[in-house]
Amino acid sequence: MYLSGRNELIEEVMNSLSQVPEVNSNKEVLDYIKTLKNYLKSDQEWDEFITYFEQVNPEFIKTLTTKFPDLNPADIRFLCYVYMNLDVKEIGNIYNITYNAAVKRLRRIKEKMKIEKKISLHEYLITIY
Repeated sequence: MYLSGRNELIEEVMNSLSQVPEVNSNKEVLDYIKTLKNYLKSDQEWDEFITYFEQVNPEFIKTLTTKFPDLNPADIRFLCYVYMNLDVKEIGNIYNITYNAAVKRLRRIKEKMKIEKKISLHEYLITIY
């Protein structure tokens, strides 16, 4: 939740700054905006998150990778957030992607797992773990 709110705030500030004409002509400010965008894409927090997540939910990731070997690390990460019962908008904010992109990723993951569209992925994850 913290990452979601933080990323959303950073994104709003960058969008607001980008609309100011003086900012677009200032190379130094544009470099700061670029740095912020790169920061949003950082996976440093993921390493810390996964360590804590595995302590709280031992064997969850191992169960997923064993049962669904086609899932890639990004899919596993997404599923961890779904398992925590975050909604698609919150997950999109964490990934710094649009709501529609998050919905597409959710749909693609469900297809990889061969789960019917109408079944809740969160409920399904609870039953397999």
